[in-house]
Amino acid sequence: MPKLRQGLKPITGSDSPARKRITGHIALNGRAPAHCVDNDVGATGGCGFESRCVRWEVKQRRFASPILGLARFICRVFPLNTEDNSKQNRLSPPTPYLNDEIGFSPFCDKITEMTSFWNDLPQPFFILAPMEAVTDVVFRHVVKQAGAPDIFFTEFANATGWVHAGDKAIAGRLIKTDDEQPLIAQIWGGEPGDMEAFAKHCAELGFNGIDINMGCPAKSAIKSGGAALIRRPDIAIAAIDAAKKSELPVSVKTRLGYTYVDEWREWLTAILKQDIVNLTIHLRTKKEMSKVAAHYELIDEIIKLRDEIAPQTLLTINGDIRDREHGLEIARKHPGVNGIMIGRGVFSDPFCFRKSKADADNHKEELLALLNYHLDLFDSYQPTLGRPFETLKRFFKIYIRDFDGAKELREKLMHTTTTDEVRQLLENI
Repeated sequence: MPKLRQGLKPITGSDSPARKRITGHIALNGRAPAHCVDNDVGATGGCGFESRCVRWEVKQRRFASPILGLARFICRVFPLNTEDNSKQNRLSPPTPYLNDEIGFSPFCDKITEMTSFWNDLPQPFFILAPMEAVTDVVFRHVVKQAGAPDIFFTEFANATGWVHAGDKAIAGRLIKTDDEQPLIAQIWGGEPGDMEAFAKHCAELGFNGIDINMGCPAKSAIKSGGAALIRRPDIAIAAIDAAKKSELPVSVKTRLGYTYVDEWREWLTAILKQDIVNLTIHLRTKKEMSKVAAHYELIDEIIKLRDEIAPQTLLTINGDIRDREHGLEIARKHPGVNGIMIGRGVFSDPFCFRKSKADADNHKEELLALLNYHLDLFDSYQPTLGRPFETLKRFFKIYIRDFDGAKELREKLMHTTTTDEVRQLLENI
């Protein structure tokens, strides 16, 4: 059983999710040579300082000799980074601005680059979607047991509620264990100051990243956040800026629009300009909820928009994705998709992230074993989470399916009042 962690100290040193690397740049005559800069991602490759960067006239040389000597000395202390990150690192910072009047950036401009687990993910990577009252620490471990995704998200937790009422306001939504890696805290709200405070709190707890929910259509959420931010891009932008102060990589999950599908271009443009690490798009509007088919026909246009505005931002697709095989098919059809997020698909198939297909002959036994594991975890975390037994019943349909007598067994399970009663019925099958 994984050890419960109610709080973790921030990771430091080389393992930090917000590790920073210092690189130096010196450019003469106002810019670096074209061969030194990868304009797609803003990373620099190595170049000989004297042989390629310095092209001065005699008069300039006389004037700049003392400065050139100082520049050479500084570059020995802070050598140029010769690592080529052009294709491997999608989080590279933009090319630094160099002062055209001075002609070079003194003291080897220090460029901060955030690196994180996002850099090292396979592509396409797979994510378990955040789902209210579903993806708590118990169910995340059930999914991990069945077949782990590459990334886990928490349930969405409200920043303002936590700021004003503390941990009781988020009711165990941030409870986690050491073996859930990487794990993203999904937060929501409409007050940037609260978002900053809550994001920093998540960093202190040891989460690997922050995701901001800008797509939840629930009435309780759209009063101050969730999909309501689609109509308030100014607040959305402020929320992203606030969350970045946690020094964790920040991502966003949203929808195509609030009411109309054709809102997508203007809305996504505003978000892509914020230099987030990943953008997850549920391919429906807030109004559509999940009542219509996901708009897969827009994927290629969204990829094109991302490539034009923020090629460094990863793009994840969500909506009606059944399992890993289906996700891989989408990625093949639409080059440029980096990630696949599965939500409701896990209710139809708890093994949906598994890389190999389930054994049909043992499917019933696997489902019942997974339910028993879920019961054990529920009992183990009950003192911490304090969630009533009734909340467990929504999961029965995940496991009791696809075999003779499943419907009758589900009906009996819905009348149970304890986990022991559930176990007793399972033993009698």
